[in-house]
Amino acid sequence: MRLLLVDDSPDILLLAAAVLRAAGFEVVEAQSGRAALAQLAGGHWDGLVIDVQMPDLSGPEVVRRLATIAPLPGPPVIFLTGDPEDQALAELDPAGVVPKPFDPGTLA
Repeated sequence: MRLLLVDDSPDILLLAAAVLRAAGFEVVEAQSGRAALAQLAGGHWDGLVIDVQMPDLSGPEVVRRLATIAPLPGPPVIFLTGDPEDQALAELDPAGVVPKPFDPGTLA
């Protein structure tokens, strides 16, 4: 499975990518919402693991914009967030919401 992992924190990106790769996923990393959109427009993705709060485009905004550039349904989305109770995320019908800080053993 090919995943796009998006987080503006280099430490979280490094840890999450290592965990997902060890679980057998092919992982491509992006450090911003804009970089994520460029990657998403350029290929097939089996899933998107994305931070909610990023400085340029939030994870939810990336998901909303993805709907305008990719055929629906898009790839399943898992949000990484410091606020797992955020009701705005539920409106986007994610495949999952992983609270930060996350347990590396449960991310995959």
